[in-house]
Amino acid sequence: MADYKIVLKGITKRYPGVTVIDNIDLEIPERDFVTLLGPSGCGKTTTLRIIAGLEEPDEGEIWIDDRLVFSAKRGINLPASERQVGLIFQSYALWPHMTVFENVSFGLHGKMDKRAIEKRVRESLEQVYLERYVDRYPSELSGGQQQRVAVARMLSAQPNILLMDEPLSNLDAKLRMQMRAELKRMHNDLDVTVVYVTHDQEEALTLSSKIAVMNEAIIEQFDEPGNIYKFPANRFVADFIGNPQMNFLNGTVKREKDQAKILLGKEEITYPNGVVPEGDYIVGMRPEDLSVKYEKTANALEGKVYAALPAGSNVIIYISVEGTELIVREERDVEVEIDQTVWVVPDCSYLNFYDKETNLLVEY
Repeated sequence: MADYKIVLKGITKRYPGVTVIDNIDLEIPERDFVTLLGPSGCGKTTTLRIIAGLEEPDEGEIWIDDRLVFSAKRGINLPASERQVGLIFQSYALWPHMTVFENVSFGLHGKMDKRAIEKRVRESLEQVYLERYVDRYPSELSGGQQQRVAVARMLSAQPNILLMDEPLSNLDAKLRMQMRAELKRMHNDLDVTVVYVTHDQEEALTLSSKIAVMNEAIIEQFDEPGNIYKFPANRFVADFIGNPQMNFLNGTVKREKDQAKILLGKEEITYPNGVVPEGDYIVGMRPEDLSVKYEKTANALEGKVYAALPAGSNVIIYISVEGTELIVREERDVEVEIDQTVWVVPDCSYLNFYDKETNLLVEY
């Protein structure tokens, strides 16, 4: 396990009448930024608290730095204070009557002398670019600056692992984007292991080196962001990841020499490089991989515009195709009207095929 900072083996957590974590295995490499992503109630925060030592699992083992910190069978459960992790919650939990310096230094008293504390605090504040704000109170700081104070307080303890539970959820959209950039830079500069919890898929896709997509107490897929977006492992991940979400159509694949034909409703699409086996599938396609044409063309699905939503740099178009609603993300200069007949052309290079019985991605 020398290459892994955190290893969870068979972790299960139950509350009366419900299993919130169901026998999950997770190996988090050293210096990775791993995000636990999923809808509310999926178990991501409980998993983070279990790693931190704030929750005790019913089954399984946890290893941190090749050290066994929890084992249900062996009766081992190291307290949070001995796991060398730093934790930030949604609430920054800053003392309002204390200055920035006092908040950051709060946990260091009794562990080092005054001069060492001052040096450690100033180094931590420099890492988050707040060294000029040492004498300010939280009420005199912006939301983003308060968030960075909380990070500095965590860094001052010099933990080996940073655990963050939706730390940006209380910020407005513009500030969240700025703080994502700062967190990304901080991870690069500090070269530490980060475990991050969010329900915001954009945060997960932009910040992470790996994402664990969770649903109903299990991990559905653990992979790099690009792979999770391009090759969702099952229908849940495919539907959850993406904004707008992925489109799905029933399709039948037939092989013809070196290419395939895909029957989508009453229309037949040529799949030039098709190697998917013949059969019936659920075909997934991202909104940005569909384009709208005003006249009938080859490899197109006829439909009617239900609604068009201008969104600045692009327009989101809802199109009814044989009773199924497709969502298309088009360039902002594409103009359509409600009830207009259009033709939707999929980019066959980016189609995903899912087994109708298992809902799993078909690998070929």
